[in-house]
Formats: sequence, C-alpha cells, structure tokens
Amino acid sequence: MDSYKILIIGLGPVGLATAIGFAYAGHDVVCYDIDKERINSLKNGATPFFEQNLQYYLDKHGDKLHFTDNLEEAFSETNVFFICVGTPLGQNNSADMAAFWNAINDIVKNAKCDSIIVIKSTVPIGTNKKVVHYIETLHLKHEFGVVSNPEFLAQGTSVEDTIKATRIIIGCNAPYLRDLMLDIYDKFDGEKIVTTPESAELIKYEANCYLAMRVSFVNDLAHTCDLVGADVESVLKGVSMDPRIGTHYFSPGLGYGGSCFPKDTICFHNQIQAEYGYELELIEATIDVNKRHPLRLCRKIMANCGGDLINKKISILGLSFKKDTDDVRDSLAVNIVSYLVSNGANVTVWDPEAMRNAKKIFADKVTYANSLNEAIDASDTIFIATDWDDIVNIPFDKLKNKNVYDGRNCYLNRQEEIKFNYYYVGGSISDK
Repeated sequence: MDSYKILIIGLGPVGLATAIGFAYAGHDVVCYDIDKERINSLKNGATPFFEQNLQYYLDKHGDKLHFTDNLEEAFSETNVFFICVGTPLGQNNSADMAAFWNAINDIVKNAKCDSIIVIKSTVPIGTNKKVVHYIETLHLKHEFGVVSNPEFLAQGTSVEDTIKATRIIIGCNAPYLRDLMLDIYDKFDGEKIVTTPESAELIKYEANCYLAMRVSFVNDLAHTCDLVGADVESVLKGVSMDPRIGTHYFSPGLGYGGSCFPKDTICFHNQIQAEYGYELELIEATIDVNKRHPLRLCRKIMANCGGDLINKKISILGLSFKKDTDDVRDSLAVNIVSYLVSNGANVTVWDPEAMRNAKKIFADKVTYANSLNEAIDASDTIFIATDWDDIVNIPFDKLKNKNVYDGRNCYLNRQEEIKFNYYYVGGSISDK
C-alpha cells in the first residue's frame, strides 16, 4: 500500500470520521471546511461536536491530520479529493446539492494536476454521471476521475464504523480508479465491492431505506400489540428468532430520526417517482408510519390528562436523536417537545450532551434542567425520548409516584421492579 495525501472536504460527522479513518490507515490527511469556528476547534485539538470516543480518536491520530479553511492551502500537494459535505433535504423534497456543487467547483478551479474526485456524500442516483459530464463541458487542462464511495456510518460510532467497515463500495468505470481506491483502502478489513457509479449510489439509498422500513415495521407491530393486548416482548422475541429476520433494527421506539434516514427515504422516493414514474410504495408507507408513530405516546399523555395539557408539568429526558451524539437534527424528541409545548404543557428538558443545540431550537419555550435528577423532580410526568445510559440506569425509587412514558422501552427488562405507572411502546403497566 502506498501512502496518499488526501483532502477531505466537509468536516461534519462523516468527513471527520473519514479523515480519522484514513489517518489511522497511515495516510496524510488535509481537512477543509468553510466553518472557521469548526476548523479553529479542531486546530486546538477539540472536537466541534460530541460523539462517543471521537475525542479519543482525534487525539490518537491527530498527528496525520491538518485542518484548514484556506482553499489555496487545502489544495496544495494533493490530488485525491473526498467530498463529504451535507446534502440536506431541500425544496420539493429533494436533496439540497448546493454545498456539493460548490465543492466540485472548488476542486476544478484549484486542482494543481490530474486528480481523483471521490463522492462520499449521499447524493441522488446519477450524480456521478452528471459530475463527469459537467467537467467535460469545462474543457479543463487537467483530467479528473470520478468515483462513488458512499459511507455507511452510524453517528455515535462513526470512526469505528469507518475503521471496521462491514463493506467498502467503490463505484467507478475505469480500472485505474478501481486500483487506486483499493490501494487507499488496503488497510481496511471490510469487503471491497467494485461496481458501477449508479449501483454504488443505489446501494447507499436502498440500505438506509431498508433499515428505516424495519424501524417502521416494528413500531407498527408494537402499536398492534397495544391495540389487541398482546405482550410486545414475547411477540418481538417470537418473530425475531427467525434467523431470516433477526434482532437488528427490530426494537420498538419513537421511530427513526437524525440527518440520514428521514432525508434519504424522502429524497430517494421522490427522485424515483419524479424521474422514472415509479411509486416506491413500501418506502412511502415507511415514511408515513414514521410521521404518525412518534406522537402516540403524547396522545396517551393527553388522554390520561383528560384531554387537556394546559399547564401540565412534563419532563423530557433526552433530546438528541440517539444516544452518544449531541445531534438534534430531525430528532423525534424535538418533535415531541414542540407538540407538548404547542398544547400548553410546561416542559422541562434534560440531555447530557445536546442542551446547547436544543437551546438554539427552543430558546425560552422550555425550562432547562441542570441535571437528570432536577428534571425528574420537576414533573410528575416523565417522557423518555433518548436512551442515554444515565436514563436507562435511573434508580426506580426516583420514579416513585411518577407517570413514566418510555419512548425507548428502556425498562421492559425490569418489569418486576416497576412500582409506577409505566407506558411504553406497545403497552403499559399499571401502578403496583
């Protein structure tokens, strides 16, 4: 394996994890982002956002990482460019590709020699082909090879998912691009699958859509258990023991959130419908279930309060879309807080890492507890929205005389200890 000097463009969770992964593999990595505050934080050795173990990996491999917000500095002495910018949900429910095309233009204007553009951002199918065509129309003096190399990272474990990748997808149409990418990833254990750019782009979307579909299916199953009086744990165990089904992404909860699944399911569904006239009905149903499901526990609160939440005190435990990250983008906890506040409730919130981001959304509409205990003491009604370890391990004597609504089914394995009103996804346990 040769050692490469690689430029990472975009230092969100994907870009930073990718950069650290390549540093781990022995490459020298230049990391570019237009966010000066983010770059300054990284230059000072601090992660700009929270993720479990991220600071550890940054400290361990930081000697091979160089951070800059200067374009000229970023493009000196390197010709392998990984685009890791965000493609959030934009107008008409399609991916907002502005940052992506800005990155493409930065590359073609600043590259010093023949170069390789690697698309790691999640992009609509056909983007690789559009980039190739766009570059051809510019009649540049340098040649550019374009590779699709989607990421399969989970926030909270993104660096581990990079280093210990289950698979590495390489979408390209030229043998020299295949060979270069295989060399770059030589020290990574995941199986390397070389395919066409279109196939690589489709693999990314289909993987996320299938996982999202499992989440919606199991939540619909749990709701059915609640309706018919079945024991959700027994049903889930009986179904998931089939080796063709398994337990992964098969636990009831509030639904899927974050910056990937909500955006990717919508963008993929709409692109295929708009460009090919084909209705992806399973994905449409997945999206619909995920919209309806998260508020079911809120409606239980409303019903148990006589249909009126005015001035009812409710504490929300957890605000990030999942544990081990401070990301609140498309967090279902945020939707729940907004619903309760809009219906007149006095809401207190707590999260071990996401409070700063939450304040940007809620401002003075909620009360911010300084600790988990303070949040519990503030209300008789407790809503668990994120399964942080501190929340999962709450001593049950602290929940005595509380009404607990558990959106993550944290305590089903401790049913015999429960001495409070407990409402979970799929059923309830009355005060003992």
